Amino acid sequence: DVCPSECDCLGHAISCTTVPFSEIPNLGIYRTPPVRYLQLHSPAFYIDHETFNTYSSLIFLDISNSELLLVCRKQNNMLDKLLSFLMEEQKPFFYFLKNLQVFDISNNLISSIEPHCFDGLFSVKHLTITGNRIRKIAQYGFSGLLNLRKLNLSSQGISEIKEFAFTNMSKLEVLDLSVNKLSHLEKFTFDGLQNVTYLYLQENALIYLSSETFSNLKKLLLVVASNYRICCLATKVVSCFAPPVMIYSSCTDL
Repeated sequence: DVCPSECDCLGHAISCTTVPFSEIPNLGIYRTPPVRYLQLHSPAFYIDHETFNTYSSLIFLDISNSELLLVCRKQNNMLDKLLSFLMEEQKPFFYFLKNLQVFDISNNLISSIEPHCFDGLFSVKHLTITGNRIRKIAQYGFSGLLNLRKLNLSSQGISEIKEFAFTNMSKLEVLDLSVNKLSHLEKFTFDGLQNVTYLYLQENALIYLSSETFSNLKKLLLVVASNYRICCLATKVVSCFAPPVMIYSSCTDL
């Protein structure tokens, strides 16, 4: 077995959480048994398209608490796209992690989720992004997560979710958007989430909601919110918990 000096290794697991490092150890395919569990906590390392090219057997990846600024690079202009083409970076950012099922990037410095950021992660079932600095989620920001069951986006400061941000996430069951700065939810905010059963919206400053915001959430069992008006609009949900507005006695008064 090969184990980096700054890490602890046991069976299929490698944990590097105590000594800062600048590059992720490049030994995944050379190690026996193959690495399936990888935990990395360091304020100094950077990830790009080739970072995980030797870790194709991973099923669990934890790179939380590492001061990461981005999980994928946004191509802002034609020059960026040309450079990407010349460098043969046409593969999805996480192309090599086809077997990954649990992905934790919580408590970093990530500020945005750009279109198709998670393409390639079609086996991921649990994604935790809580505790970052995300303010906006772009259209198709999660489009590559075809088998995702649970998404935690709590405690970010998110103020805007573009319509169709959750497109192609038909298997998602739990969505946590609590403790953010959302003020409005549009008609197609939750488009593509027809199998969501648990939705957490508490501790947001929601002022505007379309009357059709929840129309595509046909299997909702539970909604938790801080504004009773949300429960009035989520008419087909089995259970909705929110403190009532004192000046209103029922939804018909709103």
